[in-house]
Amino acid sequence: MSKQTYKVCFCFRRRYRHTVSVAPPEIKTLFDNYSDKGLMTTDLLLRFLIDVQKQDKATREEAQEIVNASSSLLHRNGLHLDAFFKYLFAVTNSPLSSQEVHQDMDAPLSHYFIFTGHNSYLTGNQLSSDCSELPIIEALKKGVRVIELDIWPNSDEDGIDVLHGRTLTSPVELIKCLRAIREHAFDVSDYPVVVTLEDHLTPKLQAKVAEMVTDIFGEMLFTPPSGECLKEFPSPASLKKRIMISTKPPKEYKAATDDDLVKKGRNLGDEEVWGREVPSFIRRDRSVDKNDSNGDDDDDDDDDGDDKIKKNAPPEYKHLIAIEAGKPKGGITECLKVDPDKVRRLSLSEEQLEKASEKYAKQIVRFTQRNLLRVYPKGTRITSSNYNPLIAWSHGAQMVAFNMQGLGRSLWVMQGMFRANGGCGYIKKPDLLLKSDAVFDPEATLPVKTTLRVTIYMGEGWYYDFPHTHFDRYSPPDFYTRVGIAGVPADTIMKKTKTLEDNWIPAWDEVFEFPLTVPELALLRIEVHEYDMSEKDDFGGQTCLPVWELRQGIRAVPLRNQDGVKCRSVKLLVRMDANQSNEEFGSANIQLKAVGAYKIPMFVVDIYNWGVYHPDEPTNLMVITKDISNSFVSSLVYLRKTENNILLAQPRNASGRLLETASLVWLWTSLSTGGRPIDNQSGSSKVAIPSPTCSPETGVFWDLDDCPIPDDLTPALIYDNIKVALKNMGYNGKVWIVAYSVANQTKEDFDFVNIKLINPGTSQEKVNMMFKDVYMWGINHREEPTNLMVISKDISQDVDFVSALVQLSKKENNILLAHPQNASGRLLRTASSVWLWTSLSTGGSPLDNQSSQVATTSPTCSASRKRSSLSVANKQKKRRTKPLHKKRKSRANPNPED
Repeated sequence: MSKQTYKVCFCFRRRYRHTVSVAPPEIKTLFDNYSDKGLMTTDLLLRFLIDVQKQDKATREEAQEIVNASSSLLHRNGLHLDAFFKYLFAVTNSPLSSQEVHQDMDAPLSHYFIFTGHNSYLTGNQLSSDCSELPIIEALKKGVRVIELDIWPNSDEDGIDVLHGRTLTSPVELIKCLRAIREHAFDVSDYPVVVTLEDHLTPKLQAKVAEMVTDIFGEMLFTPPSGECLKEFPSPASLKKRIMISTKPPKEYKAATDDDLVKKGRNLGDEEVWGREVPSFIRRDRSVDKNDSNGDDDDDDDDDGDDKIKKNAPPEYKHLIAIEAGKPKGGITECLKVDPDKVRRLSLSEEQLEKASEKYAKQIVRFTQRNLLRVYPKGTRITSSNYNPLIAWSHGAQMVAFNMQGLGRSLWVMQGMFRANGGCGYIKKPDLLLKSDAVFDPEATLPVKTTLRVTIYMGEGWYYDFPHTHFDRYSPPDFYTRVGIAGVPADTIMKKTKTLEDNWIPAWDEVFEFPLTVPELALLRIEVHEYDMSEKDDFGGQTCLPVWELRQGIRAVPLRNQDGVKCRSVKLLVRMDANQSNEEFGSANIQLKAVGAYKIPMFVVDIYNWGVYHPDEPTNLMVITKDISNSFVSSLVYLRKTENNILLAQPRNASGRLLETASLVWLWTSLSTGGRPIDNQSGSSKVAIPSPTCSPETGVFWDLDDCPIPDDLTPALIYDNIKVALKNMGYNGKVWIVAYSVANQTKEDFDFVNIKLINPGTSQEKVNMMFKDVYMWGINHREEPTNLMVISKDISQDVDFVSALVQLSKKENNILLAHPQNASGRLLRTASSVWLWTSLSTGGSPLDNQSSQVATTSPTCSASRKRSSLSVANKQKKRRTKPLHKKRKSRANPNPED
């Protein structure tokens, strides 16, 4: 641990300790579970790789390689904690499943997304930047497979230049661009390069282009048989090391004027220093654009030229064209017609596609199953900004053209997409976009197919990659992480961790869950920023990863700079887990529940419900999970007493009281392969259960964030007023109150009146703990009637919570509710009484028309207790206790029984 100082004012310095990376608590727990006496042997590491890292095909040799790479020469017999942590954070523990091409590359080109550039020769903005061959070389080295060149006559009209026409961009000679393509086309990928030409040339110059292209590319050039059109595109595998030319058949260039589709969009500037957020699918209001002109000068497909010009076109130039571009007359419906005898390329601007997709989404998808669709940025993106590529991909568009110099989040998504399939520049489209019998509708709402669970443990490396005053001149950085999904509209979301102050090695240890309806088109986005109170937050790194290629388990995720270049040291430790689809389990008659953060309480609920639904018959009940002696013991001990035979299966040897209850215990590795249980497990054990109490009690579970303490009250007054409200309704037993709050509360104020205060870390954890405690109340009071009060917002929409309370009401638990506002739904039919929080907190009455069932017991503690009822009318006749409204400094007797 070293110290670092930061200058403050002129003569003072602040000193901070710079800590080193240490394993997060969950990593330590995992190490303990898969180690023996502090050493993870090769065999135990192999189990870890299979169980946690989901590497089903891992071998002992691979495990030994990890041990050798992560340990010193003197410790090759296994991993200690530090070596295990080193392995997890190593660059070899990649988040992506493969660095090699692994998809089928023998399908037609139209079955692939292709890494595509737009105006590939520009070094900057679309109006005044220089044109050069250098951006083309950079794009090819990043894996781009489609290069666009705008070709114009030079100033003397005897040569060909490449430039953005009708702008102030300086030209570059075509021959330089062609030579750059030849030299670097296959630096990172052997799969074909497509050169799209936006042609503004005379027939004489077209002939010159044909000669130039043929001479420079030579045998690399792919051309179709003379005089023939392609009936189906060839495959990427068959076109390895080949270059293809794509343009419209020769004619005089004419700007697109399809007023039916094209609307002028506003210029989109960057709203943050690292680029604006990726735009959503949300349709923009087009009424203001009704009379606007196009503004898109990139459409090279319009086919309304006259035949006379075409006849004068040189045949050698026409012979170059491997992929014909064309936009038939008659509007979008004609454009999307599929010709069974010919394939072609269609170009649409981002706005044309968005407009067309409102009515013709399925037709666009069907068109792209055989033909190529190129989408390009609208003409008003003069700063070379980009758009949301998911809109085009979800409609099957293969060539989503991007400004590779336009840094920002949209480009990060594009770069993340093409990290798939070994970064070869071609990604096989998912089957849902290729089905001819059931065409995918990108606008349809689909059920959740899988849920991605992402745990952000910690990060490191900024201290080594950045100057120590880069983020803050006066203190270490305050990092936070944004994590989310780029995908179809239903899946797209971004979430955020807490900000950790003054820490070069932040340990967030936060969990996020993302339900995905189309995981085949989903990308995991991660960004790290440094919070700045006075200015825009500083950029700390980013990455974007295709969800379908993620390796499950704990992985080291390297971050990248704004250009997409991997940082030298900066990386995050992340765990990624995805559940499987319901279809796989349904076919085996296994019910799969995606319960998210409710897994443990729902597990308990379902186990207990098994006993409820089988009260009069002996059954076998098997639980397959880790050692559950702490969480599940109460319910299983109870079920064991009611003629249920308990069976257990666990990933490792279990211990504790539960083993005394179980008849048989398996190791999961044995049970999953049909093996025998562990030895010395037999029969049943008599487990002592404490005798239940004879007095009726009320358990109050209070969400302090939803129903806060009014300004003129204290926890002590709230406690008294709740007792008053209950007493006025005939509830006279003991009152136990548990309060839950994410916000900071003064614990002593609650302890003073025996209110148990629980401070969960997040709102989700709060709901989780409250749910569990409510159900455990019912389990712990299973042989006596009780009153159970929930003080929270309207939970009627929470199906799990409602189901639990309905079940508890059937087991002699009287349900009482309090809400900050009027509630609705099925739960009201279950509750005996419902208060508004403003009334309950002051000792008031429940809402009208709420019947009350009062939990009472007979004087003797008999096994067959029954709940007696008091009518609302009788209760109204009773003398009511006066509630308390003023704050008191102390209480003489804080005992909850008083």
